[in-house]
Amino acid sequence: MNQNLPPMLQCAAGRKTRVLFIHQNFPGQFRRIAMQLARDPAYEILAVGKQGCPQLAGVRTLTYQLHREPAPAAHQYARPYEAGILHGQAVLRLLQKLKANGFVPDVIVARDGVRRCSPRTSTRRQS
Repeated sequence: MNQNLPPMLQCAAGRKTRVLFIHQNFPGQFRRIAMQLARDPAYEILAVGKQGCPQLAGVRTLTYQLHREPAPAAHQYARPYEAGILHGQAVLRLLQKLKANGFVPDVIVARDGVRRCSPRTSTRRQS
């Protein structure tokens, strides 16, 4: 085992440490740590990503899909928030199934996405 890992990722004696990665486009910025942990037999690695996300060798990846897209009639500034809620709901449903099947992670590493102050930015002066 790599002793350079943070204490929260150190294995408990006698059992695998379960690590769950959550990233819409897994592996994203978690590629290196996920690969490192996947090579170590002391860890059980599972990832959750949106359907179509890239796969990573050695990491079991479960995917979700949105049950609908954000409403086109919603205000343009509200659509990113609605999209975030829809992704959260889809991930929650998948996590509830995992728990019902007995998978309870020891560590969760997640990325919540990037939200800007507004959906559009412009340097053009409004008249």
